[in-house]
Amino acid sequence: MDWKARLEHELVAVYGPERDAPLARQLAVRAERQRHRAGPDGFDDPAEALLITYADQLTRPGESPLSVLRRFLSRRARGLVSGIHLLPFYPWSSDDGFSVKDFSAVDPAMGTWDDVRAFGPEFALMVDAVFNHASVQGEWFARFRNGTGGFGEFFVTVEGNPDLSAVVRPRALPLLAEFPTARGPRRVWTTFSADQADLNFREPDVMRTLSELLLFYLAQGARYIRLDAIGFIWKEPGTPCLHLPQAHALVRAWRALAGGAAPGARLVTETNVPHADNVSYFGDGHNEAHMVYNFALPPLVLHTLRTGDATALTRWASGLAAPSRDTTFFNFLASHDGIGLNPVRGLLSAEDIAALVTLALQAGGRAGLKVMPDGSQAPSELNVNYFDALAAGHDAIAASSRPRRDSLSWNADTPAKACFASTKFPDAVRSMPDKSSSLTRRAGLPRSSESSTQGGPIAVAPRMQMPGSHPGSARRDEVIVDPIADHHDVAWRPTPRGQT
Repeated sequence: MDWKARLEHELVAVYGPERDAPLARQLAVRAERQRHRAGPDGFDDPAEALLITYADQLTRPGESPLSVLRRFLSRRARGLVSGIHLLPFYPWSSDDGFSVKDFSAVDPAMGTWDDVRAFGPEFALMVDAVFNHASVQGEWFARFRNGTGGFGEFFVTVEGNPDLSAVVRPRALPLLAEFPTARGPRRVWTTFSADQADLNFREPDVMRTLSELLLFYLAQGARYIRLDAIGFIWKEPGTPCLHLPQAHALVRAWRALAGGAAPGARLVTETNVPHADNVSYFGDGHNEAHMVYNFALPPLVLHTLRTGDATALTRWASGLAAPSRDTTFFNFLASHDGIGLNPVRGLLSAEDIAALVTLALQAGGRAGLKVMPDGSQAPSELNVNYFDALAAGHDAIAASSRPRRDSLSWNADTPAKACFASTKFPDAVRSMPDKSSSLTRRAGLPRSSESSTQGGPIAVAPRMQMPGSHPGSARRDEVIVDPIADHHDVAWRPTPRGQT
């Protein structure tokens, strides 16, 4: 079955032949018009490494941050990393870029599409497809509220009182938010926050629009498309609304479409969930994601360093196997999302997970919360760097002691809950410094490459300690450097970054 037939097969399975066979043909025509090779097929180069960075990580007066970043990396990172993951650089309203107001534009404060495309000659480019939701402050949602331009059903709404008790909640926030519209008050599905309204993929027009955006990103030179929070994109009351068959079918459709438009392009699914669910996005090894984030690796490494016992890490790693040469794991030790805990449920005991949370809190870090099916809250992510965590736990490690579960602080009265009430990660959470390297602190470059697992690419996420950070802040600090000079004096400049 060629890519066109696979595209039509998946879309018809979701929407039916009358509604989506024409859509498949329209998308196929557009893909053929822009067809180009994005890169080599397969994963034969174990030295691939991507740098994860914000578009405005570095600034220089009078220049766009994207152009400053590109020149700096061209001079300082060429040969160290093969690719760049530019975290969302679109106009946005909250969640540090993941509440997108305009998916087809570059935030003027960051630069232009010319600046983005300029990375291509030297670095393989990864961009985010934040397709589960859109900002309620964007044009799409304004048209939804006004009922104009065919956007009346563009977002997921709930009428009556359907059973939503089984819905998986990634954050300790309300699932629904009410908005006034031309049709009266409507309750909108908001998985991640009241500023992020979930897109209604039951409507073929939504799938058409997002698929055209995927093609647009490929045309701008993206080789990697990171499908953010992709497991949540299909909603079905009475179910967990996570990893539903339709979500997998849409990923398979995008895999076929990307293969038709840009052979060598790679889809990367971001599903911060238990390992078995995560690797399900490989599909049969040829029809779904090219790469899945190896989410269990960061917490298992931290657990190993904390305990001095590599049993759990070794047992897990020995069972890793990509299903085909067309797929691989995207290995990383930390990202803008911190260190996730959901992936090691079932790999580590509840006591070991609790010990990691205690370690992070003792180090001055934070633990993000999620809502469990019974309504209780549990830690889902740690926001701390390895050096601080291990320093804080030195005495416990030396004594081979493990903190008791009842010593943890993630009940409703703790600051941790307030920290994560309105933002994905506040300022201090974003700080992931490598304290052993002044170069990392000063210029944002990795101290050294990390070893990969199963030959997959490595993701390096440099972070620097931000002075004056505080819980719940809507600010993210920028580093000001001269990217051309040999001497890198860094000043910290707190910069407002939207509303949360």
